[in-house]
Amino acid sequence: MSNNKLTRLDEAAFSALPNLVALDLSNNKDLEVYGRVFMGLEKNLIELNLNNISIYQAPDLALPNLRILKLAHNELPSIPTENAVNLTSLRDLDLSYNDLTAVPIITRSLEFLNSLSLAGNPITSLTNTSLLGSAEQLESLDISHLPL
Repeated sequence: MSNNKLTRLDEAAFSALPNLVALDLSNNKDLEVYGRVFMGLEKNLIELNLNNISIYQAPDLALPNLRILKLAHNELPSIPTENAVNLTSLRDLDLSYNDLTAVPIITRSLEFLNSLSLAGNPITSLTNTSLLGSAEQLESLDISHLPL
């Protein structure tokens, strides 16, 4: 469903597709993704691509089996820590080119996270505690194009 002109997804928009394992909604520039849009996909969705949809608030992501989450090229200033409870299987998180000014605290609670991209965000400092919690599991970290 990428590269269309979608503007809105209602609650449980994909509930009739409970066996869906990958969903790509990227490059729908004005897509509104709020509330429980992904309700019904909790058991099988493994990959979700929300790159370049102009969101400024992370949607409700109650997806415990999700392994890959792409949120690049949006306007996210933060990621709510409450989302970590529902992203217990997440391994790959792409937050590049958003409005993040610090490493999101959510990364400390994602115990299986092994790839994290923060490239192109206005993060101005990294300390030895910035990646606390996820540092031991990380195999790939992209912090290119940061104003450090």
